[in-house]
Amino acid sequence: MEFKSITPARYFLVACMLLVLFTANAQVEKSSDELLTEALALTKDGQYEKAIAKCEEALFITPDYPDIHQLLGKLFLIQQNYNGAKVHLAIAHTMMPDNRNVRNDLISLNILTGNYAKAEQLINEALQAQPDDQNLLLKKIDVLKNQQKTNEALAILREQHEKHPKDEKYLYSLTELRFQLAGEAIQNKLPEQATKLLNEILADNPSNRNAYIQLFNLAYANHQLDEAIQYSSAALQQAPDDSLFLIKNASFLAEAGQYEKALAPAYHLMTSYPSAKDSALYADILIRQASAYRKQQNWEATRSTLEKAAPIASTNLNLMKDLATANFELKHYQQTIDYANRGLKISPAHSYLLIKKAAAYEELSQYEKAYQAAYAAAQTTTDNRHYLTYADYLKSKTYKNQIGIIHLHSIYSDDRDPSWISSLQYMRRFKKASWIARANYRDRGTATGYQLESELYYQHNQRYYSYALAGWSSDELVFPKVRAGYSLFRSFNKGWEGELGSRYVYSLGYHTVSALASVGKYWGNNWTNIRVYAIHDDNRWDQAYSLNHRFYLNDKLDYIAIIGALGTSPDDRSRQFGTERVSGFLMKSAGLGYQKNINYRWTINLVASYANQRIPDNKSYNQYDFYLTLLRNF
Repeated sequence: MEFKSITPARYFLVACMLLVLFTANAQVEKSSDELLTEALALTKDGQYEKAIAKCEEALFITPDYPDIHQLLGKLFLIQQNYNGAKVHLAIAHTMMPDNRNVRNDLISLNILTGNYAKAEQLINEALQAQPDDQNLLLKKIDVLKNQQKTNEALAILREQHEKHPKDEKYLYSLTELRFQLAGEAIQNKLPEQATKLLNEILADNPSNRNAYIQLFNLAYANHQLDEAIQYSSAALQQAPDDSLFLIKNASFLAEAGQYEKALAPAYHLMTSYPSAKDSALYADILIRQASAYRKQQNWEATRSTLEKAAPIASTNLNLMKDLATANFELKHYQQTIDYANRGLKISPAHSYLLIKKAAAYEELSQYEKAYQAAYAAAQTTTDNRHYLTYADYLKSKTYKNQIGIIHLHSIYSDDRDPSWISSLQYMRRFKKASWIARANYRDRGTATGYQLESELYYQHNQRYYSYALAGWSSDELVFPKVRAGYSLFRSFNKGWEGELGSRYVYSLGYHTVSALASVGKYWGNNWTNIRVYAIHDDNRWDQAYSLNHRFYLNDKLDYIAIIGALGTSPDDRSRQFGTERVSGFLMKSAGLGYQKNINYRWTINLVASYANQRIPDNKSYNQYDFYLTLLRNF
């Protein structure tokens, strides 16, 4: 190839072109300061990626520019590139150790990465120069809390709160930390420490609701009922209408047995928040107060208290049950039935209410209704033996009639023939009386005969009843011609009963008149009766005594009887006054008996007795008596 020579004009042209290129390049390249300014603007607009690019371009130009390292570290921190942030902020901190912004960013970085010890070190360094810097102190508190150095954090907060009592951020942080420490103390079973911290909260802020809640709940959990009442009462002074405070205060007072005081907050709750739940608390306290009265056997107070709760808790089954019980104890039997019926509307198969209803009807002598209620109770359970027994008993009260046979067989130790008496008996029951008619037939071996008898039991009132008897026979060799008697009985408290009466027997021209008195006592499953006779016969006075003891096996229906006597009683049907002149001669007797009732329909009674009778000429004989009684109700 052949090169041509370069002319001066061409040199000039090349030089101009190079100058243009150099000038253009100079106009495009920017300084580090300009790039930093642009990066700050981009950062302000939230364009972090572009801002990072500008910072990196600036560092290419000026690698040791501390402000750019700080900004780049901050941008990496924003984008959670903690490693990048750590590198650049460390460079910036080395170059500018007193720069507050760099130090704050480093503190934030260490907090975000969980390096709380390093963050604390940086904060302490900063506080040496700025001991009252509020932001630094708040950060240190957080760092200490995160390192579980809660006592140090608490000390700082207390100090700052004392210096700045009107600064809400210190009060808020101090309160939060105290709550945290109180919670930890509770978990560690340190209730006294927790109580102290919570009280400190109230000292600074007497209206802090959560502090009151934790205090009375903590006291209650530790069985400090008085303290729970105290804290809940103080809470109500701060917030009188707070529903939770009203509930807790009423509940604590009720549990302490302070029912009258408990009713005040419960009533306030009910009237301020008229929901079924809030009304239920007021009714519940009334029911619990009534329960306390019931334990004291104060039935009138029990009834009146429960009746206050009735309009509020009309569907409360236990309330109806307790009202039925209280009215029954007060002998308000119709009210007992009314409340039992209200309870049965809630629970139709409630056995207790059915039995209480039956008992009330029994007291009102409405035995058919009583039987129906008791029988309904028996259908509510398979274990119903007692209910069925009670139902049978009530059914028996509807029976107006009874028929029976009685047989007495006597055997003697001397040459006498055996003797026996058989009786056919009928009884008719009336509202206040029972009348008995009896026809007796006796065979003495040497003679036979008939006797007609009538007995009457009459109930005057709850305390008194009478017994009267009359008998007649035309066969005086077998029966007394006339037998009559009357007794007045009176019941006393604690199971005691007394009797005063008289008996008259006329046979073969002899008049036997007796006065009698007896005392009986029910005790436990036992009944004991002692009877004394003063007998005037054949112009002389004699005495007779009898002892009767029964051991009841169930409900005073079945029993075993032990009988003992001294003397000849005018009520002894195995003796024939007039034909057997034994007055003035000692007779001793003892017997054993057993009675069994079957479904209140049948009654079987068996008695065997032995008697030794003295007779004239210093002689005596033995007599063995066997009684059988069979009765049928209908």
